[in-house]
Amino acid sequence: MSEQRPKLGVLWMYPDILNLHGDRGNLMALRRIGERCGAEIELRRHQRIGQPPALAGVQLLFFGSGQVRNMPQLAADLAANADALHDYAAGGGSILAIGTAGSLLARHTERADGSYYAGLGLLHSVCHERAQVLGDDIRFEVEAGGERQTLIGCQIQVLDTRLEPEQPPFGRLSYGYGNHGGADEGARQDNVIATNCLGPLLVKNPWFTVTLLRQMAACGGMELPAAAGDWPLERASFALIDEFINKKQR
Repeated sequence: MSEQRPKLGVLWMYPDILNLHGDRGNLMALRRIGERCGAEIELRRHQRIGQPPALAGVQLLFFGSGQVRNMPQLAADLAANADALHDYAAGGGSILAIGTAGSLLARHTERADGSYYAGLGLLHSVCHERAQVLGDDIRFEVEAGGERQTLIGCQIQVLDTRLEPEQPPFGRLSYGYGNHGGADEGARQDNVIATNCLGPLLVKNPWFTVTLLRQMAACGGMELPAAAGDWPLERASFALIDEFINKKQR
């Protein structure tokens, strides 16, 4: 009888609303890379406003990027379940928010019209809606799994983010606009991550995806039974994009 593979639960938050920038690809990569590591990814969807998220057996909450105009409604829906979500994060559950969804984890966001909406406050940051959208490549370094990793992608910046002094960034830029034109990229508090990196992030940077899967497994008291192996095609693609970015810096 073959060994049973560890099962890792992923809750895809509001997939019909937060679906702008290829985030389905992120989840496809998570599932495929999980299989290479010997794990089964159980993907669930949290779609209904007004229904508490089913957090039992979930090691990752995934928020894709979406339209800013939809964020106040989603933020209010999350606020109704704030205690459960804070307990989930405090218990080691992972949260990954892409692009504009990072505002749902922040303290609050100021819209261009002067209105505000409050986030969960899991990250000590505040967001401001930009007058103009900014787009470019992005390259940055993160501490992941006890090592330094360089990640690449692109960003389509609709919100600027300011980190409070006690809030560490997710990474440090070597190219791109990041949170607000400085060196900070995203924010990270233990297993809670917000990033501006689209791409999709987990497709273009499978080495980071493996680190995320290990983090998820540890939360569930499990280990990944297999190594993911090499990434020749992905590393060749990375090298081409890296060289393209280097040329823009010359």
